[in-house]
Amino acid sequence: MKKLTSILIAAVLFTAVTANPTGQMTYFATHEDTLYVLREGADNPIASFDLPSGTEGLTFDGEHWWMIKQPEETIYCFDYGGDYVTDFPAPAPNPYALAWDGEYLWISCDTWRGFAEVYQTTTEGLQGPYASFEADGILGLTVFQDDVVTYYNPGIMVANFYTKDGFLIKQLELKPKFDSYYAVAFSITNDGEYLWASFESEMSDWPVVENFDPYTGEGQGHYLGYTEYTGLSAGIWSYTGIEAYSFGKIKAFFDGEGRENND
Repeated sequence: MKKLTSILIAAVLFTAVTANPTGQMTYFATHEDTLYVLREGADNPIASFDLPSGTEGLTFDGEHWWMIKQPEETIYCFDYGGDYVTDFPAPAPNPYALAWDGEYLWISCDTWRGFAEVYQTTTEGLQGPYASFEADGILGLTVFQDDVVTYYNPGIMVANFYTKDGFLIKQLELKPKFDSYYAVAFSITNDGEYLWASFESEMSDWPVVENFDPYTGEGQGHYLGYTEYTGLSAGIWSYTGIEAYSFGKIKAFFDGEGRENND
C-alpha cells in the first residue's frame, strides 16, 4: 500500500483549530478546492485549508475524511494528520457525493439520465451488503438514522429518503425559515437530529447552510456559513492537535509529491 511520507507543507489556515477533548459536533464543507471547518454558534468558518484541484464530495467517519478526486474518479481517505490512508476506484463513472452510515460508505454516481446510482461499499471499496439502486438527486448524499437521503433541486429543494435497499420512503420539501420562491441546492448532511443543507435562494444575497426538521422539512433558522458549499459532512470531532500542515499533506499527495510505492 502506498504511504505518504512526512511533508510539512503549510496549508492556507485562517485560524487554528482546537476541538473540545470531550467531542463536539463539527461540520466540514468544501468550496472551490478549500475545506472549511464549521461550528454552530461560532464565527464561521473557524478554519480553512487548501485542497487540491478536482476534489469533490466529502464525508467524515469520525476518524478520517473521504474525498472524491477528479478526473481520476478515485475515492481517497486521509487521517487527522493529513496522511494518506487508502484509496480505491469509484464503483461507477461520474462519482459525485459521499456519505457514511457508521460502518459503510455510500457513493452516488451521476448516470447522466437525470438520476443517481447509489452504491454502498466497504472502506476497501468492495460492495457492501446492499446492492446499488437508482435515485433522484445527485447534488448531495447523507445517511440519516437508517435512511439514505439524496438531495436535488427540481425548482424547490427536495430530500428523498430511501431504505438501504432502494425503496423510496418519502420526498420531503425543504422550506427555508424565510420564505423563498426558488432555491438552488448544493449539498446536504445531518447531525443525527437535523438535516443541514447548503443552498442559495431568491430571498438571500448569498448562499447559506441552514438546518431543517427531517420530518416536516421546515427550516429552523440556524446557519453555519455563507458560501456555496458543494461538499458537506458532520461528525463528533474530539481531536485537539491538528496543525496547519496536515491538509497541506493532502494537497502534496494529490500533487504527486512525497509518494512511495510499497506494493
